[in-house]
Amino acid sequence: MYLPLDTASSRMQTSAFGKSKGLWQTLTEGSWSEAFDGLGISLLLTSNPAIQYTVFDQLKQRLLKEKQSKMEKGSTPEALSAFSAFVLGAGEAE
Repeated sequence: MYLPLDTASSRMQTSAFGKSKGLWQTLTEGSWSEAFDGLGISLLLTSNPAIQYTVFDQLKQRLLKEKQSKMEKGSTPEALSAFSAFVLGAGEAE
């Protein structure tokens, strides 16, 4: 029920009536489809960070495997270097 409250908040900020009237009007006078008006775009906007994190994690795992293959077989790399993490993060910001 977060999105109807978000819709009510937006309407309260852009209209002349009071806060309690704005919430009441949004939840009672409009339809549920109007209350969930921004759901589609919200889902679209949340998919972008999920994709970026997945790509970053997959590339990080590849770099760690390459680093491990270059090192001795008994040791495993713990993390990326600061520079490698920066380059991966900067490449995904494009």
